[in-house]
Amino acid sequence: MAALQAVAEWAACLDGFHIAPARALKIVVLQTEDSLNDTRESLSGILSSSVFTREKLLLVERNLIVLPPVLGGTGHGLAELLQAATREHKPDILHVNPLLAFCPGDPARELGGLLYQFVDPILKRYRVAFLGVHHTPKTNNRDTSGYGAHDYQYLAAGDARIANWPRAMLQIEPVAKGVYRFRASKRGQRIGWTWDGEPTTERYFRHAVGQVRWIDATPEDAHEAEAVESYRTITGVLPLASEDGISRERIRQLAKESLKIGKDKADAWLKLAFEDGLIERVEVLGETNRKVALFRLAKVAK
Repeated sequence: MAALQAVAEWAACLDGFHIAPARALKIVVLQTEDSLNDTRESLSGILSSSVFTREKLLLVERNLIVLPPVLGGTGHGLAELLQAATREHKPDILHVNPLLAFCPGDPARELGGLLYQFVDPILKRYRVAFLGVHHTPKTNNRDTSGYGAHDYQYLAAGDARIANWPRAMLQIEPVAKGVYRFRASKRGQRIGWTWDGEPTTERYFRHAVGQVRWIDATPEDAHEAEAVESYRTITGVLPLASEDGISRERIRQLAKESLKIGKDKADAWLKLAFEDGLIERVEVLGETNRKVALFRLAKVAK
């Protein structure tokens, strides 16, 4: 739905998610998942925003072409659909959702080829832009504590070509309590985002209450979402100061189950919590008469 809102706003020459179009853009939406009634419901919520004046709504009506849902298929089939839509409507952007609907085989082997061999020739032949919606594999147990912007580009399902082909990438990540982080992970420095007056490649958005559309998260929303990822949450899996401590291995397991983080992030958070005096380390003799380090909450947390 975020992509649909973005293209509706760009069609009206509005800044979709604070990304400014050069002008009102003509956009064709090609998708396999939502019926026309589902799309109408989503657009009803999106267009209910006060930014869509009568003039802007007329631009949407003129520039946003939502085609009836199609069946998924192969790369050849997608290329034919893109070519037909381009010839008939002459759009600025072709929007496809989702890419996997046109990859019947293993995406780790074939999805990159879909982009390079079938989509790319159409775009270059007709000089049209492309917005594709794609998904990541499940990442609950993937430790991203040491990730930089470059690493995030490779979270999408498929092989490395999925990250190499696009000119830009924007990822949506749920954080907490209905707040989502939008991360411009490729060429993010060109997106034009700012936060608190400073350039940024990450912004927070949330769903509007009772409406089917996205709105900006408030600074308070963003602060609360960031706090969820605070290293201090590691203290939630540790025993009280009056109880016996637990091993690092046990902390890693509990953190994986309760906090959905990997061992590297668990170790990093444990170290920071120890340095800040939130937890204490005690040594006991293990079964082999060797010292074993155990951890528990500090008696007086700072």
